[in-house]
Amino acid sequence: MAEKRDTVMISANLDAETKKKAEKIFDQLGLNMTTAINLYLKAVVKANGLPFPITTDAETLERFKKLSRYHYELNIITDDNSKKKS
Repeated sequence: MAEKRDTVMISANLDAETKKKAEKIFDQLGLNMTTAINLYLKAVVKANGLPFPITTDAETLERFKKLSRYHYELNIITDDNSKKKS
């Protein structure tokens, strides 16, 4: 029998428009809000901090943008899954 995992309920306040836009993106990715939040929190734990830069340093931000473009080009991140079908 599978081991029962302990879970906790969290609550967050945000504006309705942001939630609506996020849910639309998550839906396109095949995710729900709970799964997306779990992915984010696991990325925080793995990175031992935020999984993206919070900076005003232009050089650091440019390196992050280049890495993001690299992942996009490798189809790690896609904006339209239908483009992947050949």
